[in-house]
Amino acid sequence: MTGTDRFTMELRVGDTLAVQFETTKGSIYMEIKEPDESSLYAGNGKGVREFTVNILESGTYSIYVEAHHAKGTVYIQQMDGTKIRGNR
Repeated sequence: MTGTDRFTMELRVGDTLAVQFETTKGSIYMEIKEPDESSLYAGNGKGVREFTVNILESGTYSIYVEAHHAKGTVYIQQMDGTKIRGNR
């Protein structure tokens, strides 16, 4: 894959994003931005493969993924308490 994608998610205070992010070939960069466009997470999928992000502000969050000759996985699940709402 080579290119850039942008996704948006409506999130509420108290939600959690469970992220699986792995780059196996080339490079993948991902950034999660808060409603005010400040960066909540930015990274290249190296060194950490699974993590969670706690949502402290309700609103529309943007997720940017940029890939260069890449193979890998970016999987995001939106969780509200124990319920998974299944965004991908």
